[in-house]
Amino acid sequence: MVVLVLLANLVGCSDDPGQLPPPVHDAEWRVQQQYVDLDGYAVWGSSDHDIFAVGVSGRIIHYDGNAWNLQSSGLYRCFYDVWGSSENDVFVVGEWGWIYHYDGYTWGPMESGTTNHLYGVWGSSATDVFAVGSGAILHFDGNAWREMEEHRGTLSAVWGSSPSDVFAVGSHGDGLILHYDGSEWTQMISGSVGDLLWDVWGSSSTDVYVTGKFGRIAHYDGTDWSLVTGGTENYYLTGIWGSSANDIYAVGSRGSIVHYDGSIWSQQTSGTDSQLNGIWGSSATDVIVLGEQGTLLHGDGQDWAHMTSTNGDYLFGIWGDDKGVMFAVGHKGAVQRNDGNVWIPMECATDATLAGIWGSSESDVYAVGSGGTIMHYDGTAWSSQANASEEYLFAVWGRTADDIFAVGERGTIVHYDGSTWEPLASGTGDDLWAVTGTAEGSVFVMGSAGTILRFDGNDWFSMESGTDAVLRGAWAGLETDVVAVGDQGTVLRFDGIDWREQSVGIDEILYGVCGLTGRDIFAVGSGGVILHYDGNVWSPMESGVITDLRGVCKGPKSDIFVAGYYNTILRYGED
Repeated sequence: MVVLVLLANLVGCSDDPGQLPPPVHDAEWRVQQQYVDLDGYAVWGSSDHDIFAVGVSGRIIHYDGNAWNLQSSGLYRCFYDVWGSSENDVFVVGEWGWIYHYDGYTWGPMESGTTNHLYGVWGSSATDVFAVGSGAILHFDGNAWREMEEHRGTLSAVWGSSPSDVFAVGSHGDGLILHYDGSEWTQMISGSVGDLLWDVWGSSSTDVYVTGKFGRIAHYDGTDWSLVTGGTENYYLTGIWGSSANDIYAVGSRGSIVHYDGSIWSQQTSGTDSQLNGIWGSSATDVIVLGEQGTLLHGDGQDWAHMTSTNGDYLFGIWGDDKGVMFAVGHKGAVQRNDGNVWIPMECATDATLAGIWGSSESDVYAVGSGGTIMHYDGTAWSSQANASEEYLFAVWGRTADDIFAVGERGTIVHYDGSTWEPLASGTGDDLWAVTGTAEGSVFVMGSAGTILRFDGNDWFSMESGTDAVLRGAWAGLETDVVAVGDQGTVLRFDGIDWREQSVGIDEILYGVCGLTGRDIFAVGSGGVILHYDGNVWSPMESGVITDLRGVCKGPKSDIFVAGYYNTILRYGED
């Protein structure tokens, strides 16, 4: 249980000093949005708001009824199939005998006892699960996986109507169909169903379908297998699923989808030419199709539509006010706004990459970026502001609406006095990555090679940091409580006299830091890293993502917001 007593802070992500917001109890990180790009093979769910899809590079994505989000498997092998008995008992299988299990909280590996590729998984219950693949059939009894039978050939899918009626299909020269009766596996006489079978599904033990090469669909009536006409001879059909005997879909190459209504098979318009591999539905009006190149389709029983989480923008900066208005900025002029409901793209009139953002209010917001770009939002529209420097600006921060600093490449510092932006002499040629300050008047700038500059209201002077790491993020509470973060997991703390390094136990890059108080600080970085400081130690937090996290800020109700790659935005706080 995470219990945080959240106090007020002064600067950047601050409330008025002395205010005590309500404590946040049992808070956790939640993904508000994230771009999903998956070359997918299989999809399965326990309900319409609990769906898993798997594919290349160990990727697992989950749909919660609102958006698709990445889940971390920690493995970079292909996953070929997924099945579960419930939302907290899910299995995925893949290359080299890998089997992963999800318990409702985390994914972890299971000992399969084989190094053969596994292509299919299905079960009748949590204690009766089958996995098939290259030359092997495995069974899980709730405690351990064991090999049931070796065979020649490759099995690509498995499905059953009961523990004693299980079908596995694949190829061994010709199309291969095996049947398990609860005691042993036997090969079935499949006739001329084809030389390569990919998937199997049925509505009952006497109504089973397999799909394969050249659009072949074969049907089993409990006695014999026979070919049926699908009108897809020019396609490969790699997946099949139905909600009933009279509502069945098969999917495959070049975006092909065919539907069976109990009488005939007919082609449907998918709206894509991508290879489609997997299909599953929670009902006749809620069907998911998964394919290559990030293809995700949803069928409502009438039409097919593309499912997308968001675009794939890289987000670098995030800022918000206490009223609940949030802004995030990123690659190629990307700007998004959230007024408490959803994140919506904004027109920003620039193609420059925007790296930093800060505002004095929701109608006075500044974003800075490549080529010395400075954009201003007045509550209605974004407009460009004149800047004497063309150097890349990485960060912006202000004490008031007419006292704002932006920092960037080659020691660049520019200051806004409410009328114009003017360059300031920094005394360094190092890249400057972060800027923050205190209500008492000090401004701190962090940069490459451990550079730290301090502005006392009149002059800039260099401070001894004790490190040569690149410092990429900064946050200040009081004059005696300033934090800088950077490469190799570097965290520095200023106590008003000296900078001292703090141990965090990681070596990932830390890009951003924000605190609610000096005893409640968050740092974010590469690979989905989030650290929390409680006044004594830094501890890792489970972010739920594996993408780089670049910006962090305080939002309304003392919630913490994080922005990162692949359009990722996270929120930490109570519902």
